[in-house]
Amino acid sequence: MAQPIPLNLPARDPRAELNVRLQNAPLEHAEALLAAYEVLQGLHDRGVFELLRGALGSSDKVIEIVVDATKTPEAIRGMQLAWDGVKEGIFMPNPEQEAMGGAPSGFALGKLGILAGARWSVPGLRANVKTFDWDAVVMPKGSVRRAANSGTVGYSIASTTKTPADTWDLLKFVYSPQGWEVLAKSYSVVPPVKQLYNSPIWRDLPPPPKNNQAFIDASSDAVFVPYTFFADSAAIDKAVGNVFDKYIAGTPLDVAAKASNQDLQKQLDDYRQKKK
Repeated sequence: MAQPIPLNLPARDPRAELNVRLQNAPLEHAEALLAAYEVLQGLHDRGVFELLRGALGSSDKVIEIVVDATKTPEAIRGMQLAWDGVKEGIFMPNPEQEAMGGAPSGFALGKLGILAGARWSVPGLRANVKTFDWDAVVMPKGSVRRAANSGTVGYSIASTTKTPADTWDLLKFVYSPQGWEVLAKSYSVVPPVKQLYNSPIWRDLPPPPKNNQAFIDASSDAVFVPYTFFADSAAIDKAVGNVFDKYIAGTPLDVAAKASNQDLQKQLDDYRQKKK
């Protein structure tokens, strides 16, 4: 999710500009964000997000989908919606976020107005956000369905364990109300058992966040995909970064995207040649 904040530029007061934008044109910003979500959903339907999350195990297939996706109107429009906000000083570029220690640090410092995260983000926010109140909401959506990549963590008992009965008892305790009362106090987990969704062991924890229901509602939008590391992710990151740099510097987006598309196509051709 994009994170609207002022971009610090010489001879400007970004905070004041952001306040003016929020006060005078909230509907305009909301409509722009909703339009961006619709575009991002189109990219998700084409498999681009699964790709970037590592859902595909074949390196040549990874680059092939990226090469194809960069040609689509959705990809061009999506990049414009995200990156025009950077040019206008509404969104903060990744390099500036990284310079502050990452998006969570920027949010804690009051430099980011919105932070995308999950339940695991809560402990850090509670520890670091000291000067303002905050809460959790489910990401808004446009006219399309909402979807978010998700995953699971599984436990297993090794066949060579010397204490299988004790290990099994431990797992049963972890998923019992008593076990989850211990885990819930960390603020980092949502009970994975429906019987505990409304339990006071985590619903009644002192805020923030107050809106714990948001974490339950968000689970209905989860899309589970297998995670596989692929070796060419750096090439994709570099290609997208090159498009961004050229576009911010004034190159038309379709021209910048075409150049990176050609670079990725060459890498795909070289990779296929090496596999022969």
